[in-house]
Amino acid sequence: MSGIPNRLSPFRWGLRKSTLAIIGLIFCLVVSGLLYLSRGVLQSRFLALEEKVARDNLRRGHKILDANLEDLKALSLDWAWWDDSYRFAQSPSPEYRESNLNSDTFQAQKLNLLLIHNARGELVWGGYMDPLAGLYTAVPENILAFMDQRVRPGAGRFSRDGFAGFMVLEDRIFLVSCQRILTSNREGPPMGWLLMGRMMTPGFAARLSDTVQLPLALERGQGQELVWKDTEIAASEILVDLDGRPSLTLTVHTPREIKQAGEEATRGILVAIALTGVILAALTMVFLERQVLARVARLEHQVVTAAHDPAPRPVTLEGDDELSSLAQGIDGMLRDLRDNERFLKQVLDSLQVGVMLVEADTRRVVDVNTLACKLTGLTREQILGHPCHGFVCPRPEGQCPVLDQGHSGDSFKTKILQAGGQTIEVLKSVARVELKGRQFLLESFVDITDLEAAQNALAQSEERYRALFMNTGTASMLLDADKTIRLANNEFLSLVGGAAESEVVGQPWPGFFHPEDRPRMEEYHAMRRKGPGLAPRNYESRVLNRRGEVREVAMTVSVIPGTQLSVASVLDITDRKEAERQLERQAFYDGLTGLANRQLFQDRLRRAMLAASREKAQVGLLLLDLDDFKHVNDSLGHSAGDQVLREAAERFTQVLRDTDTLARLGGDEFAVVVEGLTGLDPLSRMAKDLIDALRQPFHVESSEIYLGVSVGIAVYPLDAEDAERLIQNADLAMYRAKEQGKNTFGLYKKDLNDQAVRRLTMEAELRQALAESRFSVVYQPKVDITTCQVVGMEALVRWRESDGTLRPPSAFIPFAESSGLIQAIDFFVLEEACRQTVRWNAAGFTGLTLSVNLSAQHFRNLDLPGQVFEVLERTGLGPGQLELEITETALVKSFQLTRHLMESLHTQGVSFSLDDFGTGYSSLSYLMALPLQTIKMDRSFVVRIGETGGRGGALARTVLSMADELGLPVVAEGVETLEQLEFLRGAGCRLVQGYLFSPPVSAEDFEALLQAGPMRPKTVVPA
Repeated sequence: MSGIPNRLSPFRWGLRKSTLAIIGLIFCLVVSGLLYLSRGVLQSRFLALEEKVARDNLRRGHKILDANLEDLKALSLDWAWWDDSYRFAQSPSPEYRESNLNSDTFQAQKLNLLLIHNARGELVWGGYMDPLAGLYTAVPENILAFMDQRVRPGAGRFSRDGFAGFMVLEDRIFLVSCQRILTSNREGPPMGWLLMGRMMTPGFAARLSDTVQLPLALERGQGQELVWKDTEIAASEILVDLDGRPSLTLTVHTPREIKQAGEEATRGILVAIALTGVILAALTMVFLERQVLARVARLEHQVVTAAHDPAPRPVTLEGDDELSSLAQGIDGMLRDLRDNERFLKQVLDSLQVGVMLVEADTRRVVDVNTLACKLTGLTREQILGHPCHGFVCPRPEGQCPVLDQGHSGDSFKTKILQAGGQTIEVLKSVARVELKGRQFLLESFVDITDLEAAQNALAQSEERYRALFMNTGTASMLLDADKTIRLANNEFLSLVGGAAESEVVGQPWPGFFHPEDRPRMEEYHAMRRKGPGLAPRNYESRVLNRRGEVREVAMTVSVIPGTQLSVASVLDITDRKEAERQLERQAFYDGLTGLANRQLFQDRLRRAMLAASREKAQVGLLLLDLDDFKHVNDSLGHSAGDQVLREAAERFTQVLRDTDTLARLGGDEFAVVVEGLTGLDPLSRMAKDLIDALRQPFHVESSEIYLGVSVGIAVYPLDAEDAERLIQNADLAMYRAKEQGKNTFGLYKKDLNDQAVRRLTMEAELRQALAESRFSVVYQPKVDITTCQVVGMEALVRWRESDGTLRPPSAFIPFAESSGLIQAIDFFVLEEACRQTVRWNAAGFTGLTLSVNLSAQHFRNLDLPGQVFEVLERTGLGPGQLELEITETALVKSFQLTRHLMESLHTQGVSFSLDDFGTGYSSLSYLMALPLQTIKMDRSFVVRIGETGGRGGALARTVLSMADELGLPVVAEGVETLEQLEFLRGAGCRLVQGYLFSPPVSAEDFEALLQAGPMRPKTVVPA
């Protein structure tokens, strides 16, 4: 311990000297800074302050000049705007001159010059007082010349409004104010000019200096702006004369009192600071010696002692300040270091790795942990100090892998010697470390004897699992994280088209799947390695094999725990998926047309309405019903009908968008769901396109079939809020289209609901009327106008209400047509009329032809002939007395079938009449091919016979001529006037029917007509 004070002494004296030097340096820097501040900063501030004061004084001097000028200007205005001056300028008077223009005025107003000019610029009166002599003298010529240029009209410097300022002449300078002479009310016209002036003499400048209490001077020429002198600052400003020329310099002298006072104050402050600094430095040194330096020395002594003493004492310092806290911290740090040394020793000994520290220069072991001793079978004392080669390391001297052979020291397999001379396998690593400038090798080694045995067992297990993987019977792959296939079994090779193993293993697996599925599968592949549950374990995909075939597969993929490998099982489910699709087609698609069926249609309609509700959009619904389709099945068979339905579906599909849903609801009824509507116009255009799609005929079994389609349109949410109501409303609109003539479209309107109610009511009433036999038959005679004899009658139906009133045919026949009840009504009329005709035959009225109307609907039914003959057989009427009236509509819609049925009836004696001839669209070739016996000219032609210009008559003659060409007799309907009758008689028409002879009457009344004999036309037809 005797050497310790020698180490402390240099430290102690060095710290004191350093502290003293630092204090002295700080003192010098402070004094230097203060000197710089006083010389640089404060001095410049003093100068700036003096400059500001000098400029402020200059402004004060300028202001006193401005004040004098304003005073002179006010005085001159007071005189110029005086009525006496106004009159004097116009006409000079002695009174004004004696009382005002005298020496007293000059002295009282401190004037040296007073001039009055008239409006022509001529001098009326002028006075000039020489300030040096104090006497009046004549006005100098140069003053008069100066004024002449400014007050004479037309002069070069004539001023209309007056002027004020400095008048600088060669020998004198004046402060002048010249104003126009006006009345005291400041009215004109101006009578001239009045000028007052004060000469700027040294006395004038002295008066200004007394006013501002500053030395002030006015001099000709231009001077410097600021002139610095030792005792004063001369601040100058250039003044301009009345011509705007710089002619005068105003100079104000300001004493430099601020600089002197500042320098004296600065010197006093510097002396005080220097004395204070010396005292503070001495006090600081004493304080540091007692409170810091001596205690730091004691602290250093204790630290050095603790570092060399095997049983160290605590490091402490008296007091409660930073140094005592530092001593406590150092003491704690030393304790922590000793604890850490013990802890690291325990950690090193508890490691399951052998650790040995070898000195690089001597190759001797300097430290070793417990496990290293255990592995070598030696004690710590037996190992320390011995060379490692030939002792622990089996290699001879000079063959150290790290020091002699330049190996990096990374992990490698090797062997170490044990006490008995045997060796064991270890995994060894070596690192170079440095401590206090000495190089060491830190060697660590692990016994891998058990690991080697485990690896051998693992290799055998891997071989068994590989065999199992390759023979699972299901296509499988082992996948790396980088998407390459590490292993694939034979089933997978077969699934991708019989590829060889070398063509699959090592390749990226996405290349074997459908391009559309790859992004999703690759995302699953990446997510699966980020955490469990992030990607589905089971999902479906598609394999694209080498032959270009697409196979649908079920994937089962999972990551092998603890690795980045995944196993994928690929099951071919192509056949199963095809079966599922087949079942789906059967469940949701129409088997005949391949369109969506009613179930799928309703589902898509509800989905579309739900989406439209969220997006505040609209959905259109079109219901389509093929017009008169039933006769296709009745005449050509159901196979032909199926062919027509398929072709109609194809035509509809061609005019619709891909986003529209076309469905077959059953029979000949279709529906279209339209999404993304922007209004009703697209639906109307679409309905027209659907109608136009059926304009071309259908070619079936060498026959041409013309069909129309009626379309009903409803819109969600305008027309309904739920699917069922929307369908009902579209159906109402479709029936409205059928009522309007078919092959058109109708938009749903709210009044259709009322019409639907009326339709239901009408249908119920019609059925009840049929059941209660509340229909009656009336008869209108057909008259041969050549003999006035009744040759036949047309049977017409009337509906008698419960109260006895009759409902006209127009009120129920159209509905009966659309509802199908017309067939029952027609057969009721046919049977009742046949029975009545038989009665008339029995009464002796033979030879009458009975005409009965049949709806076009009857001519779609192949059983019509049998039904008619059954009625004739039941009633006993011969077929030769029966004439069936048909319309051109029945011919156009189903010509072939109609002709077939007519021929079947005609061959048995039933005759036919074409009703409403001329109003339809049938051609003459069609008419000639039919078994017709009579043509009935429509009432619309008869009514127009009396038209002006003869056009109506020409039309009637044309119809009669066409019938004559066909060789058929004509019955004119609706004859009501004698004029019509005479025209028809003249045109060769023999048979008529109308109110001119008789309205439709009951059977009793008709029999009375027959008994009355020949019928004569009435002179007055009832309205």
